[in-house]
Amino acid sequence: MPKCENDLTRAPGIVLKFCSLVMKKTRQILFIVTVTASLLEIDSCLGVEPPHLQSPGTTSSSGPILSENVVVFSWGVVSKASGYRLYVRDLNTKELVVNKTIRGKSNVTHTAQLEHGHEYRWNMQSLADGSANEFSDTFYFRIESPPVKPQNDSLRSRPVVTGVDPNPVPGSTSRQWITLHGKHFAPGFSVTFRDETKEVSYPRITDPDRLKFVSDKEAQVLAGLGESQARWSVVVYDQEGTSSAPFGLQVDAALHRPSDGGLRIDPKFVATKYENAFDETLGDAQRQGLLRLLRFIRDDPRVTDLRWAAYMLATAKREVGNRWHPIPEMGRAAGKLYALKDPVTGRRYYGRGYVQLTWKYNYEVMSEVVGVDLVRQPDLALVPEYAYEMMSYGMRKGMFTGLALSDFINTKKTDYINARRIVNGLDRARLIAGYAETFEEILRASKVALSETSTRLARLQVKPGNNGDRYELNVISRPRSDRLPGRHR
Repeated sequence: MPKCENDLTRAPGIVLKFCSLVMKKTRQILFIVTVTASLLEIDSCLGVEPPHLQSPGTTSSSGPILSENVVVFSWGVVSKASGYRLYVRDLNTKELVVNKTIRGKSNVTHTAQLEHGHEYRWNMQSLADGSANEFSDTFYFRIESPPVKPQNDSLRSRPVVTGVDPNPVPGSTSRQWITLHGKHFAPGFSVTFRDETKEVSYPRITDPDRLKFVSDKEAQVLAGLGESQARWSVVVYDQEGTSSAPFGLQVDAALHRPSDGGLRIDPKFVATKYENAFDETLGDAQRQGLLRLLRFIRDDPRVTDLRWAAYMLATAKREVGNRWHPIPEMGRAAGKLYALKDPVTGRRYYGRGYVQLTWKYNYEVMSEVVGVDLVRQPDLALVPEYAYEMMSYGMRKGMFTGLALSDFINTKKTDYINARRIVNGLDRARLIAGYAETFEEILRASKVALSETSTRLARLQVKPGNNGDRYELNVISRPRSDRLPGRHR
């Protein structure tokens, strides 16, 4: 009996120790769960991991030497990715030779034909929901030079330029098609121009949209040579990099005649109707900015669909906050990874332009497009001419997210809502779609107004006056409504 009493006396202490132990273990478990959840949350914020590069190349700047110039790039599957973006740069020419979006996480190879005797570097990003994440490691490799050909083969024909049409080239602020005559032209050619007056050479034109091979004796190139009178020269390269001798040409001063662009737009008409339709009063700087952007679109021969122009205007209206000129990103994107000072250039690559261009690598890509060094001078992206070229190229070619205007606006559909995915997911998609619909109405009204003006001019009645050497002009015209219904009041 005493033993039992002793055991009962000790029982409460045992229970208390047991409860204390349980509570201690519980707190440890809760701590582990909390830390794990935090780590998972941090992991989700970091985005999708970049692909693990497999071949060819190594992280060493020298890299291995490949014997074949047809190269198969391979990488590991990223489970959370919806696709990948592949970048390959030719270190000899400094040109980006592959900028490819690969859809589907299981597609882990891509084949490209490169140049013998050149060095290359490549890296990748994973895509998720149309957005690119952080970059992978960078791999380097070289392709050995081809064997020396026998003497007879080494005398193969190089391109020869014998004429340019038109020559003189009319000065213009817009690009225009120039026909090259000569011999030994071939598909895959490229062209460079040099302003001999200023002694400035411009980057080689390799964009297929700006080059047309007609025959071995004729080729065409879309180039902008400015509006000032000057002496220029042109050089043609074949696919293997063999160049012609420079051929001289003349550029005449611009006559400032009406545009020969792809769309019939009256910028002043559109600006006036814009104020009516959106119930806004434009200040002088806003009006000049809108007129300038409208002229860029009117004079762009690659924008031939009025709906593309409407959506580009709607996007710019949202992206620059109705200011109608290129702007830097609000707050210079303080605290964001892409806006940190680059250790090599000392520059910050926050958003700039009509459509905000971010990340150093995108500045490198657009440098090739606009022909100026945006990496060393990123503020050049705020120059209206360059900012427009970046917006036009990016939205037409799908450079921003892998999706392009033609994916949503084509002969089968007009999807202004999902067209927002070209730039930034579905952020304010319906608002911008409404802008685009209104701009489409205004642009169509402008087209009609220009047609009516042409008709009235065609109906001018000219007859001799009383003095024999004078003439009377009787203009037949009719009144028309000049107001569009407001949609955003």
